[in-house]
Amino acid sequence: MTSTTRPSWLFRTLSPEKLFTYLTALLALRFVFTTLRSFLAPMNPHIWRQADTLGVTLRYWLRWAAEPQATLPLLPAVLSSQDTQGLMPQEFPLLNILLAPAYALGPYGGRTLAQFLLFSGVLLLTFLVARVWKDKKILGIDGPLMVLAVPIFSFGLTFSNRFMPDTFALLVLLAAMGLSWNKPRYLLSFLLATLALCIRPPIVIALALCMALPPHLWARHALWILPALGSMVFYFKFLMAEMDTLREIPIVFNLAKPVSLNNFILFFSHPRDLFDLFLDQFMPLLAAPLVLFLFVTRASFARLFPQALLAHSNDKASRNGEALLWFIALLQVCAIAFLNGDHTYVHRYYLMGTTPIFALLFWNAWANYGTSIRAVLGVLFLITYFTDSTNSIRGFWKAEAHSESFVLTKECQDLKTKHPAFPWNQGYVFRTAPENHPDLGLCFGEREQSQHSSFGFFRNGKALPEDCKEVDKGNLISLVCCGNGCGEIKMDGN
Repeated sequence: MTSTTRPSWLFRTLSPEKLFTYLTALLALRFVFTTLRSFLAPMNPHIWRQADTLGVTLRYWLRWAAEPQATLPLLPAVLSSQDTQGLMPQEFPLLNILLAPAYALGPYGGRTLAQFLLFSGVLLLTFLVARVWKDKKILGIDGPLMVLAVPIFSFGLTFSNRFMPDTFALLVLLAAMGLSWNKPRYLLSFLLATLALCIRPPIVIALALCMALPPHLWARHALWILPALGSMVFYFKFLMAEMDTLREIPIVFNLAKPVSLNNFILFFSHPRDLFDLFLDQFMPLLAAPLVLFLFVTRASFARLFPQALLAHSNDKASRNGEALLWFIALLQVCAIAFLNGDHTYVHRYYLMGTTPIFALLFWNAWANYGTSIRAVLGVLFLITYFTDSTNSIRGFWKAEAHSESFVLTKECQDLKTKHPAFPWNQGYVFRTAPENHPDLGLCFGEREQSQHSSFGFFRNGKALPEDCKEVDKGNLISLVCCGNGCGEIKMDGN
């Protein structure tokens, strides 16, 4: 008997209270990883989205501190402004505004501090929202377990340490639901839900969690959900349209995605990509197929391995609760399929709103099965957690990521110091090559992509405009002067 139970003692003894303790420890360790991650440049997945979000944040600071002629200083604008103000309609820019003062420390210090504040803020918010869910259950599962899993589970594990608002917005929306879960607090839930949905509208699918409530309570929750949805529609349909009248350059944040059956068909026409999501993204590696297999075969499993199934787990209420969770997950995935089609496989953060439901499915399996299954689920959870966490700081040792994080940054700093005659820190728009994201603008802390300016910076290997000459060249970047600007600048820093 001893030989069969000793290897799994940890998983056998994990009550909800102890799970809370261990999850807290994993979140504390995650804080260490995210602190290290703050010193690195944006990295995959979704470098472009992080760079654009950082660019809007930096641009707020430039408009407040270095652009005396800037108008409408609270409206979002992009760093790749070309020869315009660069005003750009986007989701509600609360985080960009709050984190913009970090750039008072300069390009590198500002990026580091802004990332640290967002990443650590997400972890702090996780604990605050977990307190909101204290003593609340979803189909018998402790609410705080669901909330604490968000930054270290499923899509939250991938994106909670990326400079993107998705995890923050999801946690705010969970707070709105938690506040009214047992006792309605309509106004506060409405305000928080409106804020979350305007920051990141695709997380609207997380509201399907309310379907886990008894049906007679749905109407009560509709009293704050429907006004929040109406406010989201008003922001994106009308306020965004007003902002768009000020836009002078091509759209950067394409939010006007038509809902269509064709999107739905396109999404499900990539079964291999969908299987990849199911295999290692909705839950820790291989956990989703295992949990689904156990659900489908529960009756047979109970007969073959009665010792592995806890006594309460095969009753009707337990089976119906798990079936409802799977149904909600399917509805959420279908909703994103209608919204975003096969682009979802590229922009996986659109599925962030599924994270709470898949966390509940994971904890439901944990509650229903014995030591052996818990051991497998726990090992899969920890493998995925440590793999992702260590991968997120690979910039400290992997050559290409290290170069972007440190070599490029140092070169930008050195070139700015070496050439003080360039119009640095004045809100000037530098000439650059067209890029998908403003990585050089972030590196120098300057606006970019002018077509006519007298000064610019280019990655080495990029073709220079005909009227531009190289002023100085580093290992990765060249400073250039163009047209009349060349008469004002000494070449090669001499």
